[in-house]
Parts: sequence; structure tokens; C-alpha cells
Amino acid sequence: MSINQKKQVDPDEFESLAIDQAELSQITKVYGDQTTQLLKYYQRAEKKSTKHKINQLLCAELLYSIEQTAIYSPLDFFIRRTRMIHDLDHLSEQTTGILNLLAQQLAWTKEERSYFEREFRIWLTEQD
Repeated sequence: MSINQKKQVDPDEFESLAIDQAELSQITKVYGDQTTQLLKYYQRAEKKSTKHKINQLLCAELLYSIEQTAIYSPLDFFIRRTRMIHDLDHLSEQTTGILNLLAQQLAWTKEERSYFEREFRIWLTEQD
């Protein structure tokens, strides 16, 4: 993975996307010169986010992280890989969708899904 350097993103370049300026600023701080690549995932994530009932930006981050940084579990993503600030209440509401998306993309067995769900729910509870 390349080292992300700070990069200014032209907001007009992604005007058609439903991302507000604050989210775009946060994405740029985290993903640096990879922001454009992440936002391409955002465009592709619409159907998956609807199907799994998760936020489209979160869905794009998960898909990007699976393909580009080789995440393998929810905690690998939320603790180790991302530096984005996520609302824990929203994460709790989207837990099933997050797990279903990851299980589908990573071909988890039922046992793996159960293990990662338990681990993720424990982590969410500890964050309160």
C-alpha cells in the first residue's frame, strides 16, 4: 500500500456524488492521494449499500479496504485500517449489513461470520 500524501480534492470533480464538504474533507485527510480511488468505489457501492442497508460511504470504504488493504474482519477495518471517525450508534444499527457484506465479499463460513459478529458486537459494547 502506498503512503497517502495530503491532496486537495476538487469538490466540483465529485459534485454528482451525495457527499457533503465535511465528509469529503475527512476522507481527504484519511485517504490523501487515494481519495479519488476511494470515491470511485463510492460510485460503485450504491447497489451494495442499498442491498445490505449500510451507509454508501461506509460501504465504499469497506470495499476499498477489502481490495486495496486486505482487511479480513470488521475489527481489522474499524481498529487497524481506517482512521475515519464513525458514529457508534450508526455502526450498531448497520452491524448486520456490515457483516453480510464482508461475509459475501470474503467468502466467510458460517462459523467465521458468527465469530466475527460476536467479536464486533463485544467491541461496540466496550466503546460505550
